[in-house]
Amino acid sequence: MTPPIAVPDEILTRRLRLRRHQEDDIDAFEGFMTDPEATRYMPFEDEQKTSDGARAMLREVAELYDSDAPVFSMTITLPGVDRYLGSCGLSPTKEAGVVEIYFTLVPAAQGHGYATEAVEGLIEHCRANGTHRLVARVFEGNRASVGVLQRSGFTLAEAIDGGVLGPAALYTLDL
Repeated sequence: MTPPIAVPDEILTRRLRLRRHQEDDIDAFEGFMTDPEATRYMPFEDEQKTSDGARAMLREVAELYDSDAPVFSMTITLPGVDRYLGSCGLSPTKEAGVVEIYFTLVPAAQGHGYATEAVEGLIEHCRANGTHRLVARVFEGNRASVGVLQRSGFTLAEAIDGGVLGPAALYTLDL
């Protein structure tokens, strides 16, 4: 298994600031997580998609940043505005050097290229930190995420079982 990836304080891209989650993000994160349309492609438990569950999840992630088992999850913001636009992150897999990438945006932030830019920022971070392959799961019907991955150089690897969310596809990018 790939060891946890240290979470930097921030990753800057051309237009975005990816930073560690903060207490100020909780209300926006809760609003996002409790919106069934916004979270339809997210494989979280029903409890996590409640107000209490979302708030607890974000706090837990923030508490783990400097632990031996950090969760690499970051808030997507615009520099200077610093309001929650979404989340992105990386998860170790069972295979050494292979990391799963994820990203999501609040509906109002979609369609502006922010997801693609956040993914490309994470790709550069992974390249600089010894990751040799990224993988991403995309659930059937999520054409927007497929477009983000394709624009970022990912290719379709295989169809997979998406569990309770139904069929999915695995996309990969060799770094």
